[in-house]
Amino acid sequence: MALSGEISRKFPLFLICRIAGNIDQAKQLIESCFDYVTDIDEHKLFRKRK
Repeated sequence: MALSGEISRKFPLFLICRIAGNIDQAKQLIESCFDYVTDIDEHKLFRKRK
């Protein structure tokens, strides 16, 4: 996904970034201790410190 590459260049190396396209993916990320950041183009962005 092109959006994923753009996101990884904007965040420093000490963060793990993930994109959720639906509720089930968002739920899995939250259960894995990812923090919600924002919405971009109907996708939810999450991050977690390494």
